Amino acid sequence: MIIHKIIIFLVISVLFAVSLAAQASSLVPSAATSSKQSITATIAGSSFLGGIADIETNTYAAALGLNSGNLSYPVIHSSLAAAEVEIPNDGSVVANFNSIFSTSATSFSSEPLFSRAAALSQSSVIAVVAAAPPFDPSILNLEWEFNAFSLQAEPTSAFAYIRDTINIVQSVGDTGVQVMELGFYTFLENGKQTIGFLGDSAVTQVLESWFDSNTTQAGNQVTLNISPDNLNIDFALTPQEFLVLRIDHEHTEISYEAPPVAIRQVEEKVGHLALSDDNDQVYWDASAGVLSFDSLPINTLTTQLNQQYDNDVLNGGYLEIDPLKLLTNADGRDYFLGEELRLVDKNDNIIYRASLPSIVFDDALFADQGFNMFAPILNILEVNLNASDWLQDNHLDKLNFSSLLLPELFIGFDPLNSGDGIWNQDFNAPVTTFLSFSGVPSAIPEPSVFLLYMLALVNLLLIRKVNTTAVAVSPEWIN
Repeated sequence: MIIHKIIIFLVISVLFAVSLAAQASSLVPSAATSSKQSITATIAGSSFLGGIADIETNTYAAALGLNSGNLSYPVIHSSLAAAEVEIPNDGSVVANFNSIFSTSATSFSSEPLFSRAAALSQSSVIAVVAAAPPFDPSILNLEWEFNAFSLQAEPTSAFAYIRDTINIVQSVGDTGVQVMELGFYTFLENGKQTIGFLGDSAVTQVLESWFDSNTTQAGNQVTLNISPDNLNIDFALTPQEFLVLRIDHEHTEISYEAPPVAIRQVEEKVGHLALSDDNDQVYWDASAGVLSFDSLPINTLTTQLNQQYDNDVLNGGYLEIDPLKLLTNADGRDYFLGEELRLVDKNDNIIYRASLPSIVFDDALFADQGFNMFAPILNILEVNLNASDWLQDNHLDKLNFSSLLLPELFIGFDPLNSGDGIWNQDFNAPVTTFLSFSGVPSAIPEPSVFLLYMLALVNLLLIRKVNTTAVAVSPEWIN
């Protein structure tokens, strides 16, 4: 018997950049992901008649470091994407999707600015299948076999992310009827894992049960258990003598790290500039070890090209920072733990929300540029893409895989009469706070490809189904 297969296999680049002068540090961040999986789509009792397959994989890696004021690469970063689509002429098997992925981003000191790596694939199969008489609803079974699955994100500021989705469309007459979109995402940020699922309640229960039984988080790692179970999900298809199906599979992995460090602010900024008549807006509680902030009125929207944003919803809005908890002192810097940063428009709507787990106090640049706290932003949780022209033009459009810009929160305050014992006693002070960038200024704004992959993510895809103006963006937005 002759077996006919359509196989497409593609591996795109493994990229490395290593510094020979790197040093170890107690708070050096790193992130990594890896996975190896096979997905088999089967319709019991059917006969495969024909089909076509298509696949695309891409990898990205970038790094930027600081070394005595000069740009260097004291990091290692790598991306690997290998994927296969197989359509066998083998009875009831409709398609096989096989993939191997890995990403890593690691610093060897607390000085580099950032490194990031991403790997992704998009695979599609269109198949024609003869259903078994009497053409009752056929059952499509999807079975995942995992041979590897892991995430690792070491503090102080690291982010590892894996997302896997399947979209199924059945053609009925002249129309396409979506049967189901399902999948999962999970990310690990500074040792905290978040898991979310896409699909109806029955599907999400199966997915949640599989993760609970077959993966384990230990410290700053998530790993696959020994001898994991296969994951099986069934779908009822519309009864037809001949079934025409499209099955799309997408997989994305990202590793991203950025040690909090005193760094120069570049590019445009939004936030609050402390004025001479400002009241106190930042408050240090020495006994609790907590630094808290008022909601800060936005009074600064800078632009390069003299655009007018007088009517932008950020005018009259606020910048909000959750309280920061003092963690430790290392490398001559004070490290804080935080929660979130938010931009709130003049109508009290949150239009930007980002994770803020690691913040450093370092006054090395305070006399020069007025900032003494710095927080790299790796994980944008939510953004309203249509709300603010300024946010789109001057911030979001500059986030892409080739950019050497890092979103960053800059904070500056002067605790008078504190001397060297700044955290030994309570104090209040006015504060300047900007959301902007560190890194190398961009000459020309580029498409916001990297943004589409760094927003995390899929829990907010559910919002998109009912409100297209308040979403977190995911890979399916890329055409």
